[in-house]
Amino acid sequence: DDSNANAFCLLGRIYGFGKPQNVEKSEEFFKKALESDQTYAKAHYFYAYLLRSRLQRFGEAEEHYKEAMKLRPEDVTSYNDCAIMLVRQNRSNEAKKLYEKVLELQPDHAIAHFNLANLLRKDLKDYKAAEKHFLVSIQKRPKFTAALNNYATMLHHQLKRYNEAEHYYLKALQIDSKYSRAHFNYANLCREHLKKYDFAQEHYLRAIMNDATNPNFYNNYGLLLQYALRKYRKAKK
Repeated sequence: DDSNANAFCLLGRIYGFGKPQNVEKSEEFFKKALESDQTYAKAHYFYAYLLRSRLQRFGEAEEHYKEAMKLRPEDVTSYNDCAIMLVRQNRSNEAKKLYEKVLELQPDHAIAHFNLANLLRKDLKDYKAAEKHFLVSIQKRPKFTAALNNYATMLHHQLKRYNEAEHYYLKALQIDSKYSRAHFNYANLCREHLKKYDFAQEHYLRAIMNDATNPNFYNNYGLLLQYALRKYRKAKK
C-alpha cells in the first residue's frame, strides 16, 4: 500500500545516497516500493537517479524518469535530471526538448536556463540563444557563480568580447574568491588577450592555491612565465 511504498522508497534513498552507501540494498528497496505501488512517482524518480548516478544503467534510468514524468507531469525535476543524462549520451536535441519543457512549466527556473545555455553553447553552437539563457539564469540568481563563469567563458572564447568576459569573471570571483576555475579562466584571458601579465600571474597562483591537483593550472602558468615574463627557470619548475 501507499505507506509501504513510502517506507521502502525512504530506505532506498538512505542506502543509496546516505553514508555509508549500499547500492544493492538501495535498489532492492526501490524495487519493493514499486512492487507495492507502481504509480509512486517519487520511487520511479529516485530509482532512476540511482540507476543513472550510481549504476550507470542509463536505459533503465530513462524508463523510470519517463514513468515519473507521466505520473507527475508538473514536477520539473525528472525532466531536468533526464536531460542531464541525455546530454552525457550526446543526445543533445532530446535533452534540449526536456529543458524547454522545464521552462514551459517554470519559466524562472535558473538551473534549467543554465543547463540549456551550456547545451546550446557546447553542443549545438547556438551562441545567440545560449547568451539569452545565461543572462536569464544570472538575472534570476545574481550570485550564481557557475553561470557567471560559463557566460564569461563563452564571451571569451566564442564571442571574442574580452572586456565583457573580464567583467563576468571578476563578478564570479567577487562572490567566491576561492573559485579556482574562474581564477584560471580569467588568468588565461589576461595572458592571451588583455596582456595584463601581473593579473594573469596573480590569478594562476590563486587557482593553484585553491586546487593544487589540476595540471592545466601549472601548464598555463608555465606558459606565462616562459613566453610573457621570460622567467625560464621558474617556467621549467
